[in-house]
Amino acid sequence: MDYKIPRATWVVIYDSVIVAFGSGNTPINLINSHTKVIDCQGMTLMPGFNDAHTHIFSTVSNILSVDCSSASVDSIKDLVIKLKDKAVSIGPDEWVKGSGYNEFNLIEKRHPNRWDIDKLISDNPVRLRHSSGHAVVLNSKALDIIGINATTPDPIYGVIDRVDETGEPTGLLLEMDDYLRPVIPYLSDDEFKLGINIFNNNCIELGITSVQDATAHNSLDQWQAFLDILGKGLIDPSINMMVGIDHIQEFLEMGLHFQSLVSRIKVGPAKIMATMTTGTLHPSLEELCEKIRYAESRGFQIALHGVEAEVNFQVTEAIGRCSDGESNNFRHRIEHCSECPPNLGDKLSKNGMVIVTQPAFIYYMGDRYRKNVEEYKQDWLYRIRSLYARGIVVGIGSDSPVIPMNPLMGIYAAATRLSSDGYVLNVDETVSVEQALNMYTLGSAYASFDEKKKGYIGVGAYADLILLDRDPTTIDASEIKDVKNVMTIIAGRIVWQG
Repeated sequence: MDYKIPRATWVVIYDSVIVAFGSGNTPINLINSHTKVIDCQGMTLMPGFNDAHTHIFSTVSNILSVDCSSASVDSIKDLVIKLKDKAVSIGPDEWVKGSGYNEFNLIEKRHPNRWDIDKLISDNPVRLRHSSGHAVVLNSKALDIIGINATTPDPIYGVIDRVDETGEPTGLLLEMDDYLRPVIPYLSDDEFKLGINIFNNNCIELGITSVQDATAHNSLDQWQAFLDILGKGLIDPSINMMVGIDHIQEFLEMGLHFQSLVSRIKVGPAKIMATMTTGTLHPSLEELCEKIRYAESRGFQIALHGVEAEVNFQVTEAIGRCSDGESNNFRHRIEHCSECPPNLGDKLSKNGMVIVTQPAFIYYMGDRYRKNVEEYKQDWLYRIRSLYARGIVVGIGSDSPVIPMNPLMGIYAAATRLSSDGYVLNVDETVSVEQALNMYTLGSAYASFDEKKKGYIGVGAYADLILLDRDPTTIDASEIKDVKNVMTIIAGRIVWQG
């Protein structure tokens, strides 16, 4: 990924960094009796993948919850039976947690509701999370515990779905995690340790050597939790942790600033959620400007959650209007930029925005987009090539647990624009495999101000490397999703070998 020397045949690591690399035979003077020499047998060594947008604790929670994804259930009935089996195994009054359902993939083509679940589960509170992470379904017992009923007002930022005639909650809640988080218990210490171990193993097997946690409510509690798991050796990839916009001050009071690095975890950008869930922009343009000025005045890069076209226009407008004029230096990010109309690209470029996108959604969600998104908008989805052509830096992430973390699926989708059912979504936005690899390594590193140490093989860079069983730039693009990682090296240490 070093554009000056794109190919080499040997690399030397000392301690945790790369100290030499080149082509031809390895210089004998660099090898002594203490040197460990690894023959890669003609396979492809490259920088480790950097997942620029994931949610670690939510992924861990999903790992340990009841799998209600389309791979596991076909109908609401099947889904409720799986939840019932879990309820029986843990006994009454304990929370039953399921995740991964998608109404589009259910036979009924609708969300489950409280009454569907109540038919089989009345003694346990149930929380069922949608695959997107932006909706949950609660049964009646859970609604009673939370205190949601016909007279409960919708929070400003969320929606309580209701029966039109009575106002009675159906159990479906949209964008209400902040409302629910204080009440629904998280995992026990033993459960969390098990889940984080599985998460770590998944990362290193997939060749992910860095992760950027994009959770909007991250506070000092999450920071300390990450320090604990790193200190206990439970996770190998380094972490860039976004900070909830409302938690900046508590970090500053602890002497932690943007880019503070402690034990392989770094303070990342301030995360701002911008949505159209209620039909209007939240926060408003004026409130967005206040938040942008607040974060910038405290030295923080900003990561703006933007899915809908209207939101992406507004957040870009807010950066252009409300930034102190140094926005290019801050490298403010839009997370997702899912709908990107053609006339938005120039604004993004002018304001120096970095886009962190998730092309694997094309593969996993393409069939849904084809059927549910207006045809003219389908060409707006997950644009990459047109942004790249404008000089906009693009990083790539998975948004796990919404979709699987496998980086090669994201690269496959970026290079082919193919959905799982063979539908091509805007072929004009394809990029080369090498460009996609660059985005998943150096592009993601740039998004977190790490491009001088991560994302490429060069002298002084961290020795975060992976070994693929074939060169993805020389095979047919259709084969990319079948490429396997066979070794992961993080900070000069082999952490996994297949």
